[in-house]
Amino acid sequence: MNQKAKLERKRERRKATYTSPTILMDSAATSTVIKTKDARHVNISDEESTKTFYNANGTTSKAGKKATLKYNLRSPATDADMVDSLATNSLLSTSKLADANYITIFTKDEVQVIDGETAEVQIEGDVVMQGWRCPRTKLWRVPLTQDWSNVNTDTALLSQEVTDLIMSRRSEHLLHSVHELPNTEQVIAWYHAAAGYPTKATWIKAIDAGFFATWPMLTSKAVRKHYPESDETTKGHMRRIKSGVRSTKEQVQEPEEVTEAITRLAELRKKHRDIYVQVKDASDIIYTDQTGRFPVTSSRGHKYIMVLVEIDGNYIAMEPMRSKETAEMILVYTKIIERMKKQGVHPKKQFLDNEAPKEYLETIEKQGLEWELVPPHNHRRNIAEKGIQTAKGHITANVIGVDATFPLREWHRQQYRPIHTCMASMIIIECPWPHWDAQRNALQVPTNEVASELTPWTRGILGPRRITIVANEYS
Repeated sequence: MNQKAKLERKRERRKATYTSPTILMDSAATSTVIKTKDARHVNISDEESTKTFYNANGTTSKAGKKATLKYNLRSPATDADMVDSLATNSLLSTSKLADANYITIFTKDEVQVIDGETAEVQIEGDVVMQGWRCPRTKLWRVPLTQDWSNVNTDTALLSQEVTDLIMSRRSEHLLHSVHELPNTEQVIAWYHAAAGYPTKATWIKAIDAGFFATWPMLTSKAVRKHYPESDETTKGHMRRIKSGVRSTKEQVQEPEEVTEAITRLAELRKKHRDIYVQVKDASDIIYTDQTGRFPVTSSRGHKYIMVLVEIDGNYIAMEPMRSKETAEMILVYTKIIERMKKQGVHPKKQFLDNEAPKEYLETIEKQGLEWELVPPHNHRRNIAEKGIQTAKGHITANVIGVDATFPLREWHRQQYRPIHTCMASMIIIECPWPHWDAQRNALQVPTNEVASELTPWTRGILGPRRITIVANEYS
C-alpha cells in the first residue's frame, strides 16, 4: 500500500470517528456515564446529579449534570450522568437496559439490544457458566471458581458477606423497642423468643438471680402468668418423665401415734423469722467434653462444639470447633479458659474424657489446672455430658424458632444465645459473661423477618416507609 492510500484511509477513520461517536457497553457499571467530549451527543439537563461513582482502583468520581441519551428507549435505559474525570470512553450501563426490560446479547463480533417486551429469545446449547444478578448493586456475578472444596465457605451465591446479609448493621435500619408492644403478654412472648425459648422453671430462676435486671417489664411474676407454651420450647427441651413419680403401690396406713408425732414435728419446724447461714467452700472444678458431629457444617467450617461446665457458678460455656484434631481442641479450649479468667473465674481442676490427647493435657497444665480423666464407658462421671444435653436443647429450640429462610449453615450464630441470656443452668451464682443491657441494645427474635423503618433521607420521595430484613442474634 502506497503512502497516498494510507493517508486516505487515515482520513476515513477520522471522519468515521467524528460522524459516528460510540460508547462502550459496560455490564459492570451501575449507571450510564458520559465524558465531557461527548456532551454534544446527549441531552444535558440543568439538574445536578448527586451520584458519586466508585472506580475499580478504589478512587471516586463525582458526577456533574444529569443527561439523557438520544435514543427512543424506555426509562431508565436513557438516564445518564456527566462525569468530567472520564478520559477515554463514555460507558453505557447494561444494568439500566435490563431495568427497562431490554435484553443485551454479546457475541464475538457484535452486541445487540432486544426489546424484552415484544421479543422472545431462545438459546440452544450447553450452559458452561451461570450466575445471577445482585439485588443490591444490580450487577451480575458468577462463581469465581468452578470447583469448590467447601460448599459452606467457597460457594458465592450471595450478593455480599453472609454476616452483612443476615444482620445488617446499617444505620438506616431501625428497630422498635419492646416498650411499644400493646400488652404484657406480648412482651413476655417477645422476650421468650429473644432469650432462646427457655423452659419456664429455668427462666424464672435466672430472672430471680438477677440476670435479666436490664430487661424492661420482665419479672418472674409476669412470666408465671403469661409464659408462652411454644412449640420451639417443647421441641428443644422435652424430656421423658422420670420413673417412680406416681407409684402404684398401696399406701401403708400409719398408726395414729406416728401421725400425731409427725404433726407435732411439723409445727416445731415452722419458720419463725430465724436466719441460718451456711458457708460453702468453692470447689473450682470444671468439666469439659465435645459434642458429636452436627448434621450441617457451618459456613465457617464448624462441625462440633466444646462444652465446659463450671461447677461453682453452675455455668455452661460453649465454643464451636472445626474438627476434633488436637490443635483445634487446644485453640478452642484456650479461648474459653481465657474468657473465664478475664471475668475473674480461675478453675483449679478439670475432669475430661479419657481419650484426651497428650498435647491437650499439657495445655491444661500450662493454664495452671490439674486434670483427671473419667473412667472409660462411664459417661455419668462427666457432668459435661449433662451440659451437652442442656446446650443441645437450647440450640435445637433456637434453630426451630428461626425463620424458614434462615440457612442452617449459620447455626454457629445461634449457639451463644442461651449462654448470654438464660445461661442454660438451674441456679446461677456467678457468670463469666457481663449482663446484657437491653435498654441500650434493642432485642430481636433471632433470624426472623421483621419490618424495619426506613429513615426519610434513605427512602426517597414517595418511597416505602419500611423494609423487610432478617435479624440475626441481637439487632
